[in-house]
Amino acid sequence: MTASYEEKSAAGSLLIVLITYAWYAYTAFDTVAASATDLVGLIIGVIVLTVIAEVIYESALAIYNSDTRSDERDRLIAALAGRAESAVLATGVVCTIGYTLVHPDASTMTVHLLMFSLGLGEVAKRIWQLYYYRRGV
Repeated sequence: MTASYEEKSAAGSLLIVLITYAWYAYTAFDTVAASATDLVGLIIGVIVLTVIAEVIYESALAIYNSDTRSDERDRLIAALAGRAESAVLATGVVCTIGYTLVHPDASTMTVHLLMFSLGLGEVAKRIWQLYYYRRGV
């Protein structure tokens, strides 16, 4: 069985998110004492890099796949995977709030934890999408 357009899209997005957030983690924790300006630049860089990579990948994927229409199954899988993403993101935000209450002077780490939560939520979404496509939902 060949992979559908949506499944290929999820796999590519997973790879892009893993690479960009690995770069973020490597860069962010390499420069822990960086200024707020450096941190904002790093976050903007990660977002821009992710968007550019996604646009290039999705454009190439759309060119090489004639049938890009989504059906009811695709929408169901997206909704189920979105639940997992929301749960992971909400858990990360609640844990970050707890960390901030215990360590009120750790604003830089708070930003890193929130970025980690966003990335982990996206990874969870893509993994669940791939799982549901392979499982046959």
